[in-house]
Parts: sequence; structure tokens; C-alpha cells
Amino acid sequence: MDEGLQKRVRLLHGGESLTAASPESHDNALGHSAEILRARSRSGTVGPRIPPLLSGSARIRSPPSGTRSTRGIKGLAASSGAGASMSTSHGAGAMSSSQGAPRRVVRTAARAEALLQAALGQRNSRALHSALPVARAAGCSSQVSFVLARDLLERLEASEAASLAELQALRRREPWIFSQDLDISEGIVFDQMKREDEACREAETGASAGTRGLPTVPRWLIVFDFDRTIAREHMWGTYRDAPLEAIPMSDQTFVDIAALRAVVGSIRGHGGQVAVATFGRADVAGKALRFAFGPDHGIHITTPADYPDPGHRPVDSEGGAAGKGKDLALGGAGKVSRCPEGSSWLGNKNRQLVALAKMHGVAASDMMLLDDDAHNIQEALKAGVDARHTPAGLTKAVLDKVEKDLGLLPLRT
Repeated sequence: MDEGLQKRVRLLHGGESLTAASPESHDNALGHSAEILRARSRSGTVGPRIPPLLSGSARIRSPPSGTRSTRGIKGLAASSGAGASMSTSHGAGAMSSSQGAPRRVVRTAARAEALLQAALGQRNSRALHSALPVARAAGCSSQVSFVLARDLLERLEASEAASLAELQALRRREPWIFSQDLDISEGIVFDQMKREDEACREAETGASAGTRGLPTVPRWLIVFDFDRTIAREHMWGTYRDAPLEAIPMSDQTFVDIAALRAVVGSIRGHGGQVAVATFGRADVAGKALRFAFGPDHGIHITTPADYPDPGHRPVDSEGGAAGKGKDLALGGAGKVSRCPEGSSWLGNKNRQLVALAKMHGVAASDMMLLDDDAHNIQEALKAGVDARHTPAGLTKAVLDKVEKDLGLLPLRT
């Protein structure tokens, strides 16, 4: 066999020198391979087809079925546990991918750390739930950021559980229970709401505002989300901290302004009340409500800024933060900061629903929540609230169904 054919045969066998137990078996192997090449040549195949690496130690393992890309949290979690090294050989040289393993570990750990930092910045239980398993799989469980994230998640979950339990336990109160007998403290800012209620009673009964009385208990309290529920777009996501005067407002701002006006009037006309619970800005929601209903709309708006940070670290007897690690939510002298508008620190709408229910004197079963966020709906349902997912916002069809289910007659056409 000529030397050129032998080279092509070696290529067919992965570039390795053929060895055999005897010269005869070696010649047989070469002859068999040569016949393969001649057959390919006769059939029109151009050049030898180089097969995959064939030696036992050189096989490239395919990833297990179901393995996802390392892009994103789930992909990173799937890939971070794969620690098998892979080696390949070609010709006389061999290279082990274990040399690149430390780099992969570093990259995986860096990604996990980035996810942890992002989740800590969001200060949100859902983000932490996603980031912590990834960091644990990447071997970051001893990092300071991991410990901080785990402790923060525990505090956030405890706060969310307390809000759920409180909402479940609320009972409808009798009319005209004075506000000093009603615990709506917890650092919630409701001075404006109280003033509106006092003015309402004064207008209805002629009583002095100094009696600090609350209005009659509504038949229902219908709570609307704002961004992508009342409003067509996510106003916070679009405008963030833009000056209020720079934020446009028109009929097109709303999903259906005519249907909204009609249903709010119908609810109030039948002894119900409405409120807005948003994670966004109160001034933007207020501007929209003034546009839709006028300056005296009387619709209460609650935002995260009404509530203390649920993830704050407990304060010890000396006025410092208990435990190790810096907690960004603690101000000077252990003062707990409030949640910023635009944040999801509260985790869901239950804390806001508790405050609104206490203010209006209703139980969870007297409330309805309409929100485009399915998570907020799921958590409110656990408390007994009639919560409805509205991914398309407050369309006429959605609001017609609300009226029908509340028994408001005559129904709009």
C-alpha cells in the first residue's frame, strides 16, 4: 500500500497509528480500511470522512437530555452542578479540558454572585428564591452575600406570612367605630386618608371632624392595581422618577376610561367603595384618577412608601442592628426606612390589602382585587380575597363581569 493511502487510512482511524497483535492483523486492518476508501471513491464521495474521536478515553460525551443553556437563572443552576471533566485526543497529542475547569468554576461562581447581588438589590422574596439555589450549586454558600441573602429571605418570608395571617383574621366591623379604637399603626401613613374620611362623615352627618369618626362600612371594597391594570402601560416602568408634569395623561392612558368611570360610579352607587394598591408612584396614580374622576375623586391610593421595610434587621438593646452584616434598610440610630415607590419589597399586595381593609372596616371576604400580576392574585386568594387576574387590564369585559358578580343592576350595555 502506498504511503498516501496509508495516511488517508490513518485519518479514517482518527489520526492514530494502527497497532495490532501481529503484522498480519495490522495488514488486514489497513486492507479493510483501504477497501472502504476505494468504495467511497467509486461512489463519488470526495475525500475521506473523518469520523468522531473513537478511542475509549477520547469519546466526547453528549450533554444529558433536558440540559438547558447556562443563560438565565435556571440554566445556570443546571450547569453549575456539572463537574465532569472532558478530555480529547487527536493524533499523538492529547488535551484535557480539566485545564479549563477552574475557569468555568470561576465564571459560574461569578454569575451566581451577580445573581445574589441583583436579588439583594431587588429585596424581593421571589428574586432571592431564584438566586439562592444557583449560588448554593455554584459553591457560594460560604460567601457573605449568600448569608445576607438567606437571612433577608427569612425576614421577608416572615413578614409576608404575618400579612397573610392578619388579612385572614380580619373581621368586618360595625359602623362608626372610632379610629382611636382601631389599630392601623405599624408605621403606615394614613393621615390623608383619615382626613378624607372625617370630611366625608362631616359632609354626610354634620358631625365635627374632631370626633375622628370613620365613614360607614362599605358593602364591598374593590381594589385596583394601577400599572397595566387601570393604565394601559406600566407607568412606573416607563417614566420612573420623571417630573409629574412631564408625564402625559389622556384617555389613551387608560385601558378603558369609559368603562372604568361607569363601574366606579355603579359600585359607589350601590354602597361599595374602591381603592388603588400600586407598587408605583402615588402622584402618578393620583394624576390619572384626577383626570378620570376629577379633583375630588376620593379614591384611596396606597404605595410601598406607606410601609416600613419588611426586611429590616431587628434592632438590639443598644440601638444597633442585631446580627452581622450591613443592612441597607437601616438608617441612623436603628431607624427603619420605608419601602421606596417602584419597589417590590412587600412581595405581594397583602400588606396593602390589610391596611385598606382596616381603614374601611371590611373583612377579606368583602374585598376584590384586580391585578395584572398573577403572584399578587395567588397570595390574596390564600387570604380569602376575591382576587382576579387581569393580564389585559380593566377592559369592558372584565368590568362587566365584576358588576354582574356583585349583582349591580341594571347592568351596563
